[in-house]
Amino acid sequence: MKRNKIYGKLKKLTIVMTLLGACAAGILGCAGENAASEDSDRTVITMMYVNALPEFEALVEDTFPDIDLQVERNVSTTINRASVRKLTHGQGTDIVTIALPSEDIGQYLLDLSTEPYASNYQSTAMKPYLENGRIKYIPLPGQYMGFIYNKTLAEQVGIKEIGTQEELFAMLDLVHEQGIGMEEDGSMFGIYTMDIYAVASYFFGVQIPDFLALPEGIMWDGEMQEGEGSFAGSMEDCVAFAMQLIEKGYMNPDRILSKKNNATPVLEDMLSGDLMMAYGNARMYNTLEDSNSEYEYAMLPFLSKDGNHGWTLCIPDGFLALNASLGEAGNEEKLEACHRILGLLSTPEGQEAFMADNGAGRSYLLGYSQEENIVPKGIRKCVEEGYVYQVRLSMDVLQYFGAQMIPVLTGEMALTDALQAVDDYIYHGSVDSNSDIAVIGTLEEDLIYENYNVRLGETALGNLIADAVREAAMADMAFVNGGNIRESLYKGEVLNQDLDIVFPYQNKIIVLDVDADTIWRMLENGISTMRQENNIPGGRFLNVSGLCYSFTEPDEEHPARLLSVTLPDGSELSKEDTYTIAVTDYMAGLSGYYNNGDGYTMLNVYSDVDPHAENVRLLKETGFTFADAMRLYFQKREGTTTAQIEGRIVSVERSE
Repeated sequence: MKRNKIYGKLKKLTIVMTLLGACAAGILGCAGENAASEDSDRTVITMMYVNALPEFEALVEDTFPDIDLQVERNVSTTINRASVRKLTHGQGTDIVTIALPSEDIGQYLLDLSTEPYASNYQSTAMKPYLENGRIKYIPLPGQYMGFIYNKTLAEQVGIKEIGTQEELFAMLDLVHEQGIGMEEDGSMFGIYTMDIYAVASYFFGVQIPDFLALPEGIMWDGEMQEGEGSFAGSMEDCVAFAMQLIEKGYMNPDRILSKKNNATPVLEDMLSGDLMMAYGNARMYNTLEDSNSEYEYAMLPFLSKDGNHGWTLCIPDGFLALNASLGEAGNEEKLEACHRILGLLSTPEGQEAFMADNGAGRSYLLGYSQEENIVPKGIRKCVEEGYVYQVRLSMDVLQYFGAQMIPVLTGEMALTDALQAVDDYIYHGSVDSNSDIAVIGTLEEDLIYENYNVRLGETALGNLIADAVREAAMADMAFVNGGNIRESLYKGEVLNQDLDIVFPYQNKIIVLDVDADTIWRMLENGISTMRQENNIPGGRFLNVSGLCYSFTEPDEEHPARLLSVTLPDGSELSKEDTYTIAVTDYMAGLSGYYNNGDGYTMLNVYSDVDPHAENVRLLKETGFTFADAMRLYFQKREGTTTAQIEGRIVSVERSE
């Protein structure tokens, strides 16, 4: 499907400046020390987003030549908590991106109520998130949500139209009988964009036709807004659809935001025909349709089991706000630039550019009219007739709800207990709150995770974690894959909840006995995905302790190449001796190597599907996670802990 692109045919700068003129008057300023880039007079403005924004960046910089907009990509599964941590430690970006407004983030953001652009949006997208009548957020274009399925495979078994849950399961049954559209484990259904909020929105979506959109559901929603409602006694049917999928073997609950396994690669497997259906958004559907896949795809709304009308769910693809530090004296230039950027976003041109980047299907801008109908045909009737639901609960509640539903699906928690836990959280706070804020240690300086640096080379953060793992395991060496590190650690007190954010996966540390050749092959595998088509380096890159290595940097024509591996004193590894190494059970094949294990088949001691590794012995299962290792590391040290770059990992530019 072709969508509008921005190729420089924009309104003249004078028109935009007229629109935004009031924004600049009387504004106090912003984060001063980086107000201009080193090599130009342009004002550097930072923001973070889940994917690249080339169209919007180009629009901003073409319209405002004095602004350098720098967008960092973020893969955190807890975007709001990550943003709060950055803001509280003075590391937040100028333009703050959050999934949904929440109570714990508003205090770090500027009031936008008096800015002209803040009144340019529909009240339905703004009113639920006002803070005491003040506007602190503007909504990004929204994503329509629903089910996406392989229409080609469905037609192979005689299915032309699907209008109810019963017909949907009949289609899956027929496809399953033919042995097509299935993963290796037999599953046929996945959830795209794996984070807790996506899981929560899925459970809300399946409840819309037969509860949330009906009078009793509308009443429940109103009670929740007034602080009087309850999940227990109202949302018991939310897992029925998923449990039916699980019982039939069509969904593997261990691949739904598991803390041990990678999620199913939904997009890739839909393209290859190895996955029949997924919960996803219009962006995913458009990506599938725009691909060169041999298959045709269709999108469905959330379907009723009781004969009610189908509904789609529309969710803003995040909200933008301004860092409160921009209001400090000396930051006038950056703050004025940020207002110009948000003002430009709040025009049809800005919406078009952002929608071209994020594949969204709906703008919340007042009076906005799309030149082209990019709503997928399968849900277009729902949109045109107004069967579009918008979740009004806070991000904190939604994330907690999604987190509680995961152990329900895996059989680790009863649904009644999970829903009661959600209610307890809403009215009394987290039962783990005391543990969350427990101080486990103190850091001397910030150890920053940014731009995937732990997947590209040596960092002080990676060194600290690797040292903690080696010490906890009492091994000669430790290897920490960069994909297991997702956030920064900041100067000052380190809390328990910080470790949960830095290490979202709970793989266990094990100790292996290996030879030098195995270590060499591990490191070669670690640098093999530093350069990928999506420009996101692979998570298999190894941070190390008890070892040093060097490699040539990859470029467009050449992969990275391992040059040397030595012990810390500079001596070579012995070909006669073996070494004890600390790695995770994930790397050693506990979850297999289908979309898991980061390709470390040379360490396989668990998976029987793949060949077991030669010259590798499992010595010990410590039972420790990375977070456990960090806690032990801090406990053994009085005062503050420090870490620095030591030359453990050296990258060398390729010489022609």
